[in-house]
Amino acid sequence: MTTFQTGAEAREIARQRAQQLAQAMLPAIEAMMTEGRTAAEIIAEERGVSAPNYAHATPIVAAYGDGAYVVDVEGNRYLDCITGYSTRPFGFVGGEDGAAMEVAAAIAAQMITLSITSRAYFTETLPPFLGAICDVTGFGAAGRVLPSSGGAEAVETAIQMTFAWAKQHKGIEDPVIIVADGNFHGRTSRIKTLAGQEDYDDYKRIGYVHDDMRAHVLHVPYGDAEALHELLEQEYIGADGKPHKNRDRVAGFLVEPIQGERGIYVPDPGYLYQLAELAAQEDIMVIFDEIQTGLGRTGKMLAIHHELPSREERPDLWKHIAVILGKGLGGGFVPSSAVIADEEVMQVMESGSHGSTNGGNPLAAAAGVKTLELLAENGYVENAARLGHKLKLGLELMGERYPGVFKDVRGKGLLIGVEIDPAFAAADELNDALLKNGLLSKVTHGKTLRIAPPLNITEKEVGEILARFELAVMDVARDKGVEFPPQIARL
Repeated sequence: MTTFQTGAEAREIARQRAQQLAQAMLPAIEAMMTEGRTAAEIIAEERGVSAPNYAHATPIVAAYGDGAYVVDVEGNRYLDCITGYSTRPFGFVGGEDGAAMEVAAAIAAQMITLSITSRAYFTETLPPFLGAICDVTGFGAAGRVLPSSGGAEAVETAIQMTFAWAKQHKGIEDPVIIVADGNFHGRTSRIKTLAGQEDYDDYKRIGYVHDDMRAHVLHVPYGDAEALHELLEQEYIGADGKPHKNRDRVAGFLVEPIQGERGIYVPDPGYLYQLAELAAQEDIMVIFDEIQTGLGRTGKMLAIHHELPSREERPDLWKHIAVILGKGLGGGFVPSSAVIADEEVMQVMESGSHGSTNGGNPLAAAAGVKTLELLAENGYVENAARLGHKLKLGLELMGERYPGVFKDVRGKGLLIGVEIDPAFAAADELNDALLKNGLLSKVTHGKTLRIAPPLNITEKEVGEILARFELAVMDVARDKGVEFPPQIARL
């Protein structure tokens, strides 16, 4: 076995590898170039080899990213308000503040030192990553983390953990989980069984789910803590033929702090706190799915931080809380996710009982440590709060200038939903107009445009979003022959 005798020897090997990587990168970049090929040709090629589940994707072909922008193979430049469904907190490499480049550099340095290893043996990269997660989420030294690769995997893990906790802590042999109507937590077979009835029926029609998987799921209206309490009070007939309260079989409640895929629905103030209080009182877990809302997106490190007291203030609440992170945890470069809970809860994930080949790998750890450091120290969370407020206000004022266009503007921080009034146009029509005006957004639930730019967006870029949005509104209005009062219309 070879052993480095000094740190200097290790650093010299790292320098040599960095030079070799730099030399290898230019030929690799040249090999990536697709000059002379049109978007239509590339899209046709993908459709010839890909499953059709993303056949509805926006019909551009991205060539490279540049900060908050995407440039396609035909040279068109778009301000990206999708950000990989919030996976890129700092946009692409090329941004003015250099945050994305810092994450890329951390990954590159790790890549030439120690890449993916699995969890078959220990690495020095994992402890600082998991420790940083505990710190930024608020669990601190009492927290424990189970890292994984993707959001759905983390949701599955959280459900397993909660069921195991219910059995070991409460003696529930056949636990159930409660979810909110309108939820979206991923697309595995188990998670699809959590869907609301309309979506579930559609999944069943295709053949993705089966009714026997649905037996361990209860539904409750979103945003209504009292309805959750009433559901726990309701009776069911147990296997013994006798009536029992639902609380006797419930392991926990899985909920999004803001329902993203449904259309950016923000619950009334106090809802998240009420859920945490109820979970502590009823001795059940509340699992906050912060995959989309976490890591600064809503103007706080976690969306629950808008309402929940710290662990130091209310340790009783945090002992019944689990948090799921994903998307932005990889800094926009590597898939990464995690489940965080109190040490006493996480102990049910016994050695050998669960695993994730790529979860917490050295590349994900390097990306995560740098991402969390940047978020905690460089003001990006505060920027999301400040400019998110400005963007939302600008869209609300636009709705007043052009009455009948927007039905609602919802959101918090830089997670904003603009619901389009169907009497004016379909959301897809306005989305197409935004694309023509150089803005990338995404329609969710058929009627709402999701606007989620990078957390390091600038005031100038917020102004650009609003200007392009207004141009798109006027384009659609002109095509449909809709006229606005002349004293209101600005463009």
